[in-house]
Amino acid sequence: MSSKSTTEQKNIDIQEIVGLGEIADNYDTFVIDLWGVMHNGVTVFPEAMRALQELRNASKTIAFLSNAPRRNSTAVAQLLERGIKRQEYDHIMTSGEFCHFSLKNDSVEAIQDLGKNCYHIGATKDYCLFTEIDLKKVEQLEESDFILNSGTPGWETDVTVYREFLGKAMERGMPMVCANTDMYVPYKGELAICAGAIAREYESIGGNVTYFGKPLKPIYQHLFEQIGASSERALMIGDSFETDIRGANSFGIDSLLVQSGLHNRDLVSQTVSSLAAKYTTVPTYTSPALAW
Repeated sequence: MSSKSTTEQKNIDIQEIVGLGEIADNYDTFVIDLWGVMHNGVTVFPEAMRALQELRNASKTIAFLSNAPRRNSTAVAQLLERGIKRQEYDHIMTSGEFCHFSLKNDSVEAIQDLGKNCYHIGATKDYCLFTEIDLKKVEQLEESDFILNSGTPGWETDVTVYREFLGKAMERGMPMVCANTDMYVPYKGELAICAGAIAREYESIGGNVTYFGKPLKPIYQHLFEQIGASSERALMIGDSFETDIRGANSFGIDSLLVQSGLHNRDLVSQTVSSLAAKYTTVPTYTSPALAW
């Protein structure tokens, strides 16, 4: 039941479903994105919560996989604030947690020997990235060995405001570690830029960036190592072609694109199939939203 990984075919085959109840028996493990799937950044979607409860009732394994640039413990606390209790899912893995793990254990060759002095781009809520790790957060770029990019301090919508800073970083030849590959996130009717947008801006002027998060295979591999289960009967549920669906295609698991999140505006004038062709990545299923 693997997804098609190319759009060279004339007719893109994507099965439309209304809810997970139609396909749940085909899978044992459900890997679910958070923002745009379970909540909108402020409130949880009631139908998504019902789907979660039905999966729980069916004894399915539920794992949240998020490009949130913060530790798992912080993400768990934020979910609780939104009404998603810890006992309602089995596992959680954030790109921030995987980034922290990799920095702490020198497990990724590209970021070994970066140094200990780190300049941080991001919000104060992401300071958890510096806990339990031998890094010093410095206040001046000139004092740093590398940049840890977890996004914007607020909800900026224009990445060009970082150009002057990135130019200075490039002059110093500073490497960047990006704790969230996402480019944008929908927030209160706007598209706010994420760490990935800043990182790509840096790359565009020649900067060296190491990314953590979906769609890169290592975070999927790390998650399934934590789960301790086979990925053979697993389904990825997400709202982004670039991260969730492409990552599932790359990792070799089926996927469900929900239309209520990142691509909601695009789908006013385009179809899921046309977007699949645009992003050259194909979900196995699509549905209006995460529901049962």
